[in-house]
Amino acid sequence: MPDLMRNFEDRREALKELTRYRKRLGNYNILIIDEWLNYKLNERDAKMLYELFEQRSGNNSTIFVGQFPVSEWHDRLGGGTQADSIMDRIVHNAYEIPSSETNLRKIYDSKKLANLKAEIEK
Repeated sequence: MPDLMRNFEDRREALKELTRYRKRLGNYNILIIDEWLNYKLNERDAKMLYELFEQRSGNNSTIFVGQFPVSEWHDRLGGGTQADSIMDRIVHNAYEIPSSETNLRKIYDSKKLANLKAEIEK
């Protein structure tokens, strides 16, 4: 998500380039957005996302990976009608796969640590 928004920002002054970039993203069969809504969006960024999701809606799949439950997305999108429009395009016909409180990085690191300890003890 941060890279996506940065790419939108970098192309903001060149409307044709921005439109080409958004259309390219809109045509991917699957678009995975990691770090989804880790920070609240301003109205300009929300508009760019709306245009992207409007193009993708009903045509292509999008996977959102983030730390916030769907119930908090509207507020993090800035609230109001713009957020309503975005939510309308991404939550209908959606599947939610909630993760548990398990932190996979901690599990992986603890396994690495256990393996390292075993190596040292040999």
